[in-house]
Amino acid sequence: MAHHGIQRSGTNYLNEWLKLSGCRVINTYDPKRNDPRHKHFRWQDDKDKIVLDKNYKNDVRVSSIAELNSICGYSAGTKHVVIYRNPKYWLNGIYLWGVRSGWITESLDREEVYIFLKGATEEWLEYYHFWYKIQRKDPECVCIIPHSTVINNNGCGLGLLVDFLGLNLGVADVKIESVSKSRGGVSEVDPDMVSMALCILEGYRSDFRFRELEALFDDI
Repeated sequence: MAHHGIQRSGTNYLNEWLKLSGCRVINTYDPKRNDPRHKHFRWQDDKDKIVLDKNYKNDVRVSSIAELNSICGYSAGTKHVVIYRNPKYWLNGIYLWGVRSGWITESLDREEVYIFLKGATEEWLEYYHFWYKIQRKDPECVCIIPHSTVINNNGCGLGLLVDFLGLNLGVADVKIESVSKSRGGVSEVDPDMVSMALCILEGYRSDFRFRELEALFDDI
């Protein structure tokens, strides 16, 4: 099986949980960022919305999980697990990650931060709307789960994941103590940043991608 998710969404925790559960994760190790086998690969059609890291720019487009598997060299029927984080918290985390990664500087004024977060929101929507469409076509091959499912060992969410993967274990059987690859750990929540994120997201309520993904937004 393969795992996916945009940066700062819990992919390393998910990878660790899957391995501890006995799964063979075929994309555990990251190739170049524009390689389709990378867990953060940008599959969305609108490549102009790839703004966070230009190294993810690519020209690959698919319309089915069969095409995706073929391009990656995965076998037919490969299971794909996609993890996401509520965008109001993800935007807070991606801002901090952007500063650490050198995409932006801490000296940005409030308007510049807003512009950065607006671009990040567009990329988030495009990224997950692709997976939403693919899951609707092939629900037996794609499972989309919230960040809290793995981070908090959420029983209900993990139960769905266990069933999807056909694992013979209880939801409390796997405990993640630490993840060495998760540089920076869980992002500290900045109330001002979350407030700005909510303001940005409010402007997307009429957007068709927002409406279709709204189930992923929890309490927004």
